Amino acid sequence: GNTDITLTLTTDCYPDEVSWNIEDESGAVIFSQPTNTYSSESTATENYTLGCGCYSFNIFDTYGDGMYGTQWGCGQNGDYSIEDSSGNVLVQMTAANADYGSGTTHFFCVPIDVLGCTDTTACNYNSGATADDGSCTSPGCIDTTACNYDSTATCDDGSCQYPDACGDCGGSGV
Repeated sequence: GNTDITLTLTTDCYPDEVSWNIEDESGAVIFSQPTNTYSSESTATENYTLGCGCYSFNIFDTYGDGMYGTQWGCGQNGDYSIEDSSGNVLVQMTAANADYGSGTTHFFCVPIDVLGCTDTTACNYNSGATADDGSCTSPGCIDTTACNYDSTATCDDGSCQYPDACGDCGGSGV
């Protein structure tokens, strides 16, 4: 039930003002980064693992102007994003929205996989499954007395054909 996430944070000229944390639903801090840890106008990429559930990403600025450095002559504004291991963006703040004041909060949830058969051709296909669990059963004729017996089938799909009165399986009947 764990999901890997990647936090990517690009700073403006004043990275010593920035800190952040990730809290779980009860408000407990799971991960945090204090001020004075980032370099000026650089990008940091950090990887973390979260259990299934919902979280808040809280980012703070001690000066009160977010990462809006261009207003003070900085060459760039800051930005950040959090993505899961599949590349889904869970949190994002672009440089155009860098003036978040003294802080802002983003809420996100780490999806819970629903295990089941995701093969639409299988007898036990589960339309609600989000992750295949290897339980898919192959449709076909499983009756060994049928003309079209399929040794690879693991569930009967009602397609069995049987010999006629003469023992013919659809041939010429000679």
